[in-house]
Amino acid sequence: MSMVVLDLETTGLDMRQDKIIEIGMIRFDGVKVLDSYQTFVNPDRPIPSTVSQLTHITNPMVAKAPHILDVLDDVSKFVGSDAIVGHNVAFDLGFLRRYKILTKNRCTDTYELASVLLPRAGRYKLSALAEQFGIDAEGKHRALADCTMTMKLYNKLIEKAYELPFELLTALINTAGTSPWVG
Repeated sequence: MSMVVLDLETTGLDMRQDKIIEIGMIRFDGVKVLDSYQTFVNPDRPIPSTVSQLTHITNPMVAKAPHILDVLDDVSKFVGSDAIVGHNVAFDLGFLRRYKILTKNRCTDTYELASVLLPRAGRYKLSALAEQFGIDAEGKHRALADCTMTMKLYNKLIEKAYELPFELLTALINTAGTSPWVG
């Protein structure tokens, strides 16, 4: 069963005011990558220098990129009805769902999954968790690189879940079914 990892880069953290500057997605089945999608998005505003320093995405890189309304159909078609995986996925989906897309897809958040399966991790940032599992974090804060890290992290977390005693795993699944943990 395929799933889609989704990651966005944005001009800031406020989904009401900030804009998307890059979209990355990877369709995968287990450890096998089936397809990928990446596009820059023209935010119709300058990218703050702090964001450019973090993502290495510059104003010239997005100047001739499509606008968000021009890529929404591609994003919807790529994801289809597949479940979405993301690290702090509510952030990414918040930016997209304001355009009324991806509203019915099931989602799994690797941040929340890690907080349950790794209660003593200390830090739950994507790069910190990747490092803990020996996953290469090169290219972090770029959409497709973060998708790759998230996919690998998801697979490691699923492996970790299967190491749990059956009774505990069953209790976690039952609890997750009645909570916002998996949407």
